[in-house]
Amino acid sequence: MAYRFEAIAFLNIYIFIMFNSKSLKIIPIEYSLQTFHRSNQDTSLLQRPVVYEGDWVQAGDLLADCSSSKGGEFSIGRNILIAYLPWEGYNYEDAILISERLVYDELYTSIHIERYEISIETTPYGEEKITKDIPQLKDTKELEHLDDNGIALLGTWLKEGNILVGKITPTEPKKNVAPYIQLYNDIMGKKIDYSVRDSSLRMPRGLEAKLIKVKIFKQKPETQLTKDLSEKNAVNFLPISNCLKKIQLKTRSLNFLYSNDSEYNLFSKLKQINDSNLINDEKKSLIKYNKVKAFSFFGKNNSLTSSIDQVKNLKKSKKLTQNISAVHIYLAEKRKVQVGDKMAGRHGNKGIISEILPRQDMPYLPDGTTIDMALNPLGVPSRMNVGQIYECLLGLAGKQLQEQYRILPFDELYGPEASRSFVFSKLYEAKIKTGKSWLFQPTNPGKLKLFDGRDGSCFDQSITTGYSYMIKLVHLVDDKIHCLTKDHDVLTTEGWIPINKIKMTHKIASLNKNGFLIYQNPHKIYHYKNFKGKLYKLKNSNIDLLVTLNHQMYVTNYRLSGSFFENYELLQVKNIIGKPKKYLKTARWEKKEYQFNLPSILSNSKWIPGKKLNMTRWLQFFGIWFSQGWVTDKNLQIADSFCIKIRQKNNLVTKYLTQIIQDFGYPYRISNYLITIKDEQLWTYLKPFSEVSTKKHFPAWIWELNRKQAQILLKSLCVTELQLFKNSLNYYTSSSQIANELMRLALHAGWSGHKYLYHYDNNRKSKILTTNNIWCINFTKIFNTPSINENFNLLNRKPEQIIFYQGSVFCLHIPNNVFYIRRNGIPVWTGNSRSTGPYSLVTQQPLKGRSKYGGQRLGEMEVWALEAYGAAFTLLELLTIKSDDVTGRLTIWDYVLYKRPLYIGTPASFKVLICELESLCLDIGIFKKDKLGLLRSITVSNMG
Repeated sequence: MAYRFEAIAFLNIYIFIMFNSKSLKIIPIEYSLQTFHRSNQDTSLLQRPVVYEGDWVQAGDLLADCSSSKGGEFSIGRNILIAYLPWEGYNYEDAILISERLVYDELYTSIHIERYEISIETTPYGEEKITKDIPQLKDTKELEHLDDNGIALLGTWLKEGNILVGKITPTEPKKNVAPYIQLYNDIMGKKIDYSVRDSSLRMPRGLEAKLIKVKIFKQKPETQLTKDLSEKNAVNFLPISNCLKKIQLKTRSLNFLYSNDSEYNLFSKLKQINDSNLINDEKKSLIKYNKVKAFSFFGKNNSLTSSIDQVKNLKKSKKLTQNISAVHIYLAEKRKVQVGDKMAGRHGNKGIISEILPRQDMPYLPDGTTIDMALNPLGVPSRMNVGQIYECLLGLAGKQLQEQYRILPFDELYGPEASRSFVFSKLYEAKIKTGKSWLFQPTNPGKLKLFDGRDGSCFDQSITTGYSYMIKLVHLVDDKIHCLTKDHDVLTTEGWIPINKIKMTHKIASLNKNGFLIYQNPHKIYHYKNFKGKLYKLKNSNIDLLVTLNHQMYVTNYRLSGSFFENYELLQVKNIIGKPKKYLKTARWEKKEYQFNLPSILSNSKWIPGKKLNMTRWLQFFGIWFSQGWVTDKNLQIADSFCIKIRQKNNLVTKYLTQIIQDFGYPYRISNYLITIKDEQLWTYLKPFSEVSTKKHFPAWIWELNRKQAQILLKSLCVTELQLFKNSLNYYTSSSQIANELMRLALHAGWSGHKYLYHYDNNRKSKILTTNNIWCINFTKIFNTPSINENFNLLNRKPEQIIFYQGSVFCLHIPNNVFYIRRNGIPVWTGNSRSTGPYSLVTQQPLKGRSKYGGQRLGEMEVWALEAYGAAFTLLELLTIKSDDVTGRLTIWDYVLYKRPLYIGTPASFKVLICELESLCLDIGIFKKDKLGLLRSITVSNMG
């Protein structure tokens, strides 16, 4: 007999065993139903009872359903009206067009549970502390939803930026506080402790969710018994109401049995039980039991005493935060179906939602019923699976006849054309019983006339329409879009290219695991045209990014010591907002030392051989000439022909340059700060690079320079303007191409370059010599790991913002997962979109689902077919009936055409299945009967 309590949190089952007519034994069994349990795919599992008070149950009977089952059967989809038709190109290939009814009626709305965690660490200035007492936020509304321990209250609705767990981190005490900060605090009446900073765990940006569970992990167990069981003892926050409900449940259950009015009045002569008796009896039984197994107090049990003790522990708020090592927060978020989500059927047919149409614009049936989903008909023959068509038509017949069918996978086991005959007969029956003649047309069975919802006109061709079981996959667009806006540029071997113009043939700057710069072709280019949502904007003097909240940043903790390229990792934006992190702007460049040779020329029928120059001297000369020099025209007078000229007013630079020219052996003269060199061979080489300033470009050999040589060239370019500083260099040019090339050369030099438009100071009496834009490139030599949120106080401007954006977003998939980008001339390394995880050596497929969960063993369609179709029938269809293209269909085709003997062996896909099972450490034995009927073991390699 089952008893159902109103709270649907606990389910009591009482089993009666009749020994004889006078002897009766009661065995109570209690089941705790799970509410909002988090699955391994971050989905929510909610159990609900299907039995009622007074129901008799026996072994094997269903007691409760979950959010993914109906009547004890796996159910994660919906039976919706679909049509196989192309619609304005929106469902091209595997794209799916859906009606807004699926959104408004929340047919595919799902609840997802995300876990966020925060840990306690020891810093050089002391240990971090979880608390509500945060000096910087004292007397503000940001702390109202926290309990006395600094943890958000259960059931609280939280928005972006809200504190989940309050934490302070000790820092180096400030001896002197800025006067303006002290004045501000005095005016506001605040006394701030500057020896600690706010390091609380906050809600990710763009997320609104409800707090449903909190787990606290203690660092030091209080007893030796728990120490033996676990190093970290999890403490669950249980509401007091749960304890009271369990007491009321037991009381009402037993009183129901003792009641004279009940048909089960076998115990009517026994005394009624009250709450106090129940608690005492429960404690006595538990004390006896726990003498044998005391550890049950600390395990996962449903005893009443354990619940009472946990409730009492909640009252000890002062001792709760002692010896805490970590806190886990569980948030429940509701997601509606949207453009970009992936959906699938039960026959391997899947696709991405491309558009959501108003229901009045969707095609409709002759009776006015609008379809819910439009699939491309080309997806049926491409997968060679007509089962989805039979399912669609049989679903339409069942809907009209109010019938449900339970059949084996569609095949011809019961005779030729068995599936077709059964489906068409049901459609004909529906036509006769309902009087709807359009349900079945003998000349065109299985197809209906549909009407365009926009203008009411009938489509020219009949369309396959019916009800199919469609599922929303966990591959949601919110977890997929790891993108940037189109105003970001990507560094390639062809220069800086806008991200929306990147092609698969471009070689993109990337980092290997040791921090060395390499150029790679992208595996995939992502473009989401209709993104609508919130973006994360990070902008300061060293970083400028505008990305989606799920974009991966290449960051490290700012406290970690070591070289530039250690401890960097890819973290999603929503997990690092408000946290102190370091970014990376430079790289290691490994090249052999490059040697330049001046090319040979033919002058007046005289051959002038090539000339090998000292590389350091040549880089210094070329940098100075490129910045302040030019060559004369060939058609000038003999005295000025083949001349290289350099203007320089700085005596030190002039002296240094003349020494280089003398080492090269070129004749020269100096007049009015103008150095003139006369050499036809040198003039011939430099002529192509002596263009108008706006059209200048560097020679291709500068990309062959190693790190040291690139630094020499950059210093030589900047020395003419006296823009050499201890930690940085500056270079000015009116050529945007030169500025872009110098930013790339700075990365090769192990530095970073910022490009910005130089603005004239109107307050100074300066003379404007050109109307072209002047670009300034600032080369940073040392500070190439900028930090954010490191030293934040109330008066500083936050570099992080969340803005609403609607438009296109782009990203790339690079083999090394990191590429070099810039926005508004500020470069930085960032992560890419990665759609695949590690691959199985057996199947060459991802190991499990999305890469952030590790990949998958079976293929994606196989996984969903197993869950929706059943493992036995799926394996029967995939591995035996259909077989594969070589062992199965080919021999049948030969039998049909050439009347050759029909032979069906073990399919190759079955061998793959065995290998997959063996890779899971399962001992698989394969046996085959011989001629004598005896079983003989065979190996996988001998199958065929």
